[in-house]
Amino acid sequence: MLNDRQKNKIKSIIEERDFWISLYEANNFTRGLVLPLVRYFTNENKIIPIIDDLLDCELEKNHDPKVLFRGNSVTTKVIDYYLSIEGSDYLKEMIQPFIDKVCKTAVSFEINPQLCSQSNLDENKKQLELLGMELITKIYKSANSMPDSLKKLFYLIRTKIESHYCTSQYSHISVTCFLFLRFFCPAILNPQLHSLRIKASLNRYCFRNLTVLAKVLQNIANGVCFGEKELYMVVMNNFVATCIPKILAFVRKVSSVDHLINMTSTKLDIDCTLELSLFVSHLLQNVNEASFNKDLDEFLENMT
Repeated sequence: MLNDRQKNKIKSIIEERDFWISLYEANNFTRGLVLPLVRYFTNENKIIPIIDDLLDCELEKNHDPKVLFRGNSVTTKVIDYYLSIEGSDYLKEMIQPFIDKVCKTAVSFEINPQLCSQSNLDENKKQLELLGMELITKIYKSANSMPDSLKKLFYLIRTKIESHYCTSQYSHISVTCFLFLRFFCPAILNPQLHSLRIKASLNRYCFRNLTVLAKVLQNIANGVCFGEKELYMVVMNNFVATCIPKILAFVRKVSSVDHLINMTSTKLDIDCTLELSLFVSHLLQNVNEASFNKDLDEFLENMT
């Protein structure tokens, strides 16, 4: 555990903007390095200015707005961890009952003709659309219950993208990338990895049904219909087109709350000294990961 002198020194290093810029440039986003920092700065209500700086780094490096935030970087990992911290209760309240319902249904909604009989395709498609509409409606209605801290984040992302490209054309893509590609859909695909308990007895259809639903949801969020890559999903295109306006309205609503710009993040039940100690401990075990920052390098040398 760090003593007071060490704690104050490491705080002075990681609270500098140059630290985060050098961390981004080093492209080091290992969990042991980034997660303790996100938890610490979230608890201190200082994470949004850091994300602001990291978004600038991302925009300077990536020139194609259509693929912005699609890969892994320090920026995306910091935001991913922040979403998991701030959005955990919201995700459970909104998605958990739906996942339980899907997993209790011991019926396949398969629409791939290679995986089910032709006679079941129409009924499976109908059931898939009913569940899909239920999911879209739950997401749309959840806008008011989304934590203000997440709305503040999405407002920052939207306005940052619009300012950079001088157009609102790409801001929706960036917000949906985090909301759906990196938050909602992964939770549907792998509930247990996102602290969502599957209460129903698992059956052989459960995860396949969730996978197909996640595919449909992602395409709706992207605003695109299915094509040649997954021809069997083309039968869902009318449904996808019908739902796109609802998701557009949802994204617009949760990213337009400029009056919340002074809202605070969640106060976590954590020991900040422990989080900083975990960060330093990780670096002591992986000394080469500290070489991106001179002050941090010197700090670790004095620790050994």
